[in-house]
Amino acid sequence: MKRTIVSLLVMLSIFCIYPDNNTDSSIKSAIDIQNVFRRIAKDMIPKVVRIETTVSETKTTQKSMKTGSGIIMEQSGGEVFVMTNHHMVSGASKIEIITSEDKQYEGELVGLDERTDLAVIKFKSNDKFEGAEIGKSSDVQVGDWVIVIGNPFGFNGSFTVGIVSALGRAMNSTANATDFIQTDAAINSGNSGGPLLNIYGKVIAVTSWIYSSTGQNSGLSFAIPIDNAMLIYSKLKKDKTVDYAWLGVGIYSLTDPNVRNNSGITREHGALINSIIQNSPADNSDLKVGDIIIGVNDQEIKDANELIWAISKYNPGDKVKLTYISGDKTKTVYITLSKRPDSKTLSQTTPQDDNRSQSYLGAYFSDIDAPTARKLKLKNTDGVIITKFDTVSTAR
Repeated sequence: MKRTIVSLLVMLSIFCIYPDNNTDSSIKSAIDIQNVFRRIAKDMIPKVVRIETTVSETKTTQKSMKTGSGIIMEQSGGEVFVMTNHHMVSGASKIEIITSEDKQYEGELVGLDERTDLAVIKFKSNDKFEGAEIGKSSDVQVGDWVIVIGNPFGFNGSFTVGIVSALGRAMNSTANATDFIQTDAAINSGNSGGPLLNIYGKVIAVTSWIYSSTGQNSGLSFAIPIDNAMLIYSKLKKDKTVDYAWLGVGIYSLTDPNVRNNSGITREHGALINSIIQNSPADNSDLKVGDIIIGVNDQEIKDANELIWAISKYNPGDKVKLTYISGDKTKTVYITLSKRPDSKTLSQTTPQDDNRSQSYLGAYFSDIDAPTARKLKLKNTDGVIITKFDTVSTAR
C-alpha cells in the first residue's frame, strides 16, 4: 500500500511539473524550435554532399584520402555546381561526390582560391538537384542560432546546432583574406566545406577550420561568411581563378597592444604600415612607413585583416580612396590597384630601399630572407630585421 501511495505521489508530481502541452507555453516554444530544426534538416541535408578526394604524394607512390563536405549551389543543364574548401580538393588526382541518397558521381575541379580556402567543383547528372538558399552574412549577429550540416568522420548528413560566438575573426597569418564567423556548433574533420545555416535554413557561411589541440571539436569553429564566399564563387565559376587587387604594403594591426607598445602609438584602430614593396601601387603614392590606414573609400578600417579583405574585394585596375594618418594629420590618397603577384613572386619581392619606405622612428627595416634566417639561427622568416639607425633616432 505504501509503495502504491508513493507511486501515485510521484506521478502527480510529474504531472504538475510537465502539464499538458497545450497549456505549457515553454514546451510549446521548444516544440516550435524542434519543428524548425526538423524542417531545415529535411530541406538542407539533400543539398549537402560528401566529397572524397585522392591525393597522390609527390615524393612517394603512396596516396592519401580526404573526406569533407560541399554545398550544392545550382544546376545548369546537366552540370551541378558545388562549393567547398580549397584544402579539400587542392592537389586531388581524383574527386568523388556522394549525395545524401548515396548516389556517387565523378567530380571535376572548376576553380581554386587558396587565400579564402574556397573551391568550386562540379559533376554531371540528369537528375534534378536544387541549390541551397543563400542568406546574408552581413545580417548575422553574435548570439544567433546556427546549424551545421556535414559529414564528420564520414557520418553522412550530421546535423549540429550552436550559436554565433564572434564575428570578424582572423587567422594568425594576414597573408590570407579572412573574416571568419566563429561558432560553438560542433564541427569536426569531414565537416569542411559544408554550410553554416541560420534559423531560416539559409546558408550564411562555409565551414572552414577549427581551433583544437587534438584535431577534434573544441567549441572553436570558424566559417567563411557567405557574402565573401559568393564573390569568390562567381569568379571561380567564370574564370577558374581569382585575380586579387594589390596595394603592396606590409601592415600591423593597432588593435594588437604589443604593436602599440612597440611603436609608441596610442591609437587603438587602424592598419600600421611597416613596409612598402618596390614597384607596388603604394610605392607610387604618398604613403610611407609609419602611416596608419583608417579607411578604404567609405569603409572604416579597424585592423590589418579588414584592410586585406577590403582591398581583396576590388579588381586590379580599380581606383580607391585611402584615408590615412601621417604624423598628426589625416590625409587622403587615390591609388590605382594592380594585380596581386602570385605567392612565389611575392616571396621574392623586397621593401623598397629608399629612406621613405624603410625608415621609421629613425630605424631602417628589411624583411628576413632565408640566408639571414639561417645565419641568425631563426626558425622561420617571419617578422622584420633592423638594418641600421639614424644618428639621432627615437628607436635607438
